[in-house]
Amino acid sequence: MLHDDPLSLREAAELLGTSPTWISRLKERGELEADDAGKVSRAAVLAMADRRRAEAAGTVREELRTRILTARAEREELKAAKERLKLDLLKGSLIRRDDVSAALAQTVARLNDRLDALPRNVLGPFRGEHDREEVRQALGREVETLRRELKALTAVPDMCA
Repeated sequence: MLHDDPLSLREAAELLGTSPTWISRLKERGELEADDAGKVSRAAVLAMADRRRAEAAGTVREELRTRILTARAEREELKAAKERLKLDLLKGSLIRRDDVSAALAQTVARLNDRLDALPRNVLGPFRGEHDREEVRQALGREVETLRRELKALTAVPDMCA
């Protein structure tokens, strides 16, 4: 016999935040004591509520612990990656982005100067009448020189710090 204020299935379900059907299943499995009228012990329901809260708190603690451990592992991976980058930079395996930008700006300026000088460079050696083929060949040589410079520019390593 129960020695405390008994609860109906609905009241017990409300206390536990569940359904009366679930309380009935707990009663059938013997996890909750019931009296002859089918009512369950208030003390048992409150004890079960305490256990559920403790289990939930334990689950939350475990989730937080897992998140903390994951964050620590990720932080260590980032530190290791940063150290690898520093080492690669010291070994000369990487080129600083600013250095690449400066070299690119210098090359573009040099190519612009060469393009501006193209008519003078091509026509300069020719005095008087000359064969169109000679002019075309001279112009072709200048264009090829500029193309080689552009090709060299695209050969900049892809790994920049």
